[in-house]
Amino acid sequence: MMASVAVASAFIATGAGEATAAPRAGCLNAVDRQGVELYFNSNPNSASQGFTDNQPTFADDYFMCRGNGNGYTQVVKNNAAYVTNWNSHNRYRIYYNTNYDGPSQTFTWATSGPLNDELKNNNASGKYV
Repeated sequence: MMASVAVASAFIATGAGEATAAPRAGCLNAVDRQGVELYFNSNPNSASQGFTDNQPTFADDYFMCRGNGNGYTQVVKNNAAYVTNWNSHNRYRIYYNTNYDGPSQTFTWATSGPLNDELKNNNASGKYV
């Protein structure tokens, strides 16, 4: 199974009792882009999160890449609007519900695009198909 670049616990408590996002290593880059990247806004200029494995839920994942982008530190589940499949061999499918259930949208290898109206901000899981 491929390793995930997602970080389950991405927050650090500050002295004032506030939670702030921890800096995150493992964002997909030009060298290792063989995964899928989900973006907060309907374009790739917003905060993003990369995955190289199947995700039965996006509830524990946060937009931790592109720190200056809109959506930085927001949870991925039900907040993604755009997808890039950097993988050159596999399709990736985004699902409405957790555990790969419900309406879905498939992104072929090496493609990008917005989530359709049904799945935009209604994304709960994803896997390679």
